[in-house]
Amino acid sequence: MLIGNEYNDGRLSRFFFSSNLLGRCGFLACSVLSLQACTPPTLNVTLVQIGGEEEFDACPGVGRMAALPGSDAPLEVRARPEFDAPVTGYVDPGAFVWMCELTDDRAWHGVLYSHREDDRIPCEVSSPIAERQDYSGPCQQGWVPDETIVLFAD
Repeated sequence: MLIGNEYNDGRLSRFFFSSNLLGRCGFLACSVLSLQACTPPTLNVTLVQIGGEEEFDACPGVGRMAALPGSDAPLEVRARPEFDAPVTGYVDPGAFVWMCELTDDRAWHGVLYSHREDDRIPCEVSSPIAERQDYSGPCQQGWVPDETIVLFAD
């Protein structure tokens, strides 16, 4: 964490800048002396939904990420099911993901993924959850286009 000082009208104000958030979220400053609330900018995210069926797994399928033609680069995971949405992570081609949600136009999948080396996906969605809810488990989540994923098991 970087600490900076600024003099304003003869009084000392201290601001804390998070070097981690500075690059990702823009300018973040907190005034310690005035005890103002400090909230980072919000990212417009569509959380992946799980559950909703008493008899089926909370996420109904497992998919394998497909490489883009002529590339073995990691595939982008987005914050919302839109190409202009911010990239929130990357998944390697061939990696397994939980397929939890599909947009109405069938163009985007809401997925859960983990970067474990043994290809296990410990996302806690392999059992039924009766009520539909936002995913809040241990794995990363986001949205990938339909053409980048192949159903592996359901």
